[in-house]
Amino acid sequence: MAKFKSTQEVMKIIKNKQNIRNFGVIAHVDHGKTTMSDSLLAYSGIIAPSAAGKALAMDFDKEEQERGITIYQANVTLLYSQNDNDYVINMIDTPGHVDFSGRVIRSLRAIDGAVVVCDAVEGIMTQTETVTRMALEERVRPVLFINKVDRLIKELRLTPEKMQAQLDKMFKDTGHQNAYFPLFVPKSLFEAEEKNAEGFAKECAVVTHYRLKNDKENSGKLIVDENAKLEEELIVRPTSEAIIWNTYKNWIQSYRDLPILINQWANVVRWE
Repeated sequence: MAKFKSTQEVMKIIKNKQNIRNFGVIAHVDHGKTTMSDSLLAYSGIIAPSAAGKALAMDFDKEEQERGITIYQANVTLLYSQNDNDYVINMIDTPGHVDFSGRVIRSLRAIDGAVVVCDAVEGIMTQTETVTRMALEERVRPVLFINKVDRLIKELRLTPEKMQAQLDKMFKDTGHQNAYFPLFVPKSLFEAEEKNAEGFAKECAVVTHYRLKNDKENSGKLIVDENAKLEEELIVRPTSEAIIWNTYKNWIQSYRDLPILINQWANVVRWE
């Protein structure tokens, strides 16, 4: 995120509507909305990183601070930079208690997308379903964020495998099915993402050959078989939009096929 901008610079960004994003944070009470908002504030340089999760900066009212819950919706403007472009992100932190649902609806009517925060241990609660339904009714796109994953380790003492099983059950309880998408994307198909590839293309690995062979000059070493070159390069891309779109195109033939509830356990590829 862009941490330092003068008021004049921010006003220049705001004049360009294409560089403005509005989103809200919605959830069941005590699932960590305001704490997550603190982390975003710290990342943007508004509060100190050491204060994130303790400051609860979005709970500005004295009564909120005394009760330890969000009562009023609160908004803040964050700055974000990507590919040398600056964006203004307006974030609204909403109440989680059912008694304040009206304030959630008013907030949803002012935003484009919503982050649905869900406690990893408690899972989907009644208000989680309620606020998500509200978002869909207001045509706000929801994105799920699983919070407090550390509770699975500290409190439930789960192994990584059991953690994955717990989260998997949470998704399936809401009617979702697991989907697996190919990890290797043909270059010709990947080129459909050309407009979006600029930001991540430099981090993509490319597979050019399909076989190794023993190095005759160095015992115990392997080298790439120059005669095993692929006809088309394969791009290692765990979450390729081209692959996902092509799959959805085959799944969805008419509106009768909707909604499709899919969970993707994404591959992770790392090299250092």
